[in-house]
Formats: sequence, C-alpha cells, structure tokens
Amino acid sequence: MAVDKLMEILRGEERSLKGVAAESLGWIKDERAIPALIDALSDEPFFAHNALVAITGERFDGNPEVWRKWFEKTKNSGSKPE
Repeated sequence: MAVDKLMEILRGEERSLKGVAAESLGWIKDERAIPALIDALSDEPFFAHNALVAITGERFDGNPEVWRKWFEKTKNSGSKPE
C-alpha cells in the first residue's frame, strides 16, 4: 500500500514531494516501482536514478530510454531485476 501511494505521488503534480517519494521507493526496493521511477527520471533525476540503482543494481546513466530498454528486455526475458 505504501508503494502504491509513493508511486502516485511520484506521478502527481506536487513537485516538492517527488524527490522524497523516489528516495523512499529506493529504500523499499519494490520492483513494481521501476516503471514509475523510469518515468520520473526527467522530473526528479537524482533521486529517481538513485532509487533505480538501489532496486536493480544496474548503473545506467540517467537516460530514461536506456532504462526502458533494459526493463523491457528484463521483463520479457522472465528474469527478475536484481
């Protein structure tokens, strides 16, 4: 439930809360947050990127397209992100 609320905040309009939401998702490390964090890279690059690294163990740059391609490949391969 907390993850859902944090993803809602991350996708919302309240910019002042997005960094906190992204950082919190990184601490929780719930893989369901990966798509929302990828989308947030353009609005909240520092915290969204750090959360993605924490959840996945991958160290791509902050380019959302690189992360999307990786996520689609990982999702379609049936393997779980680390």
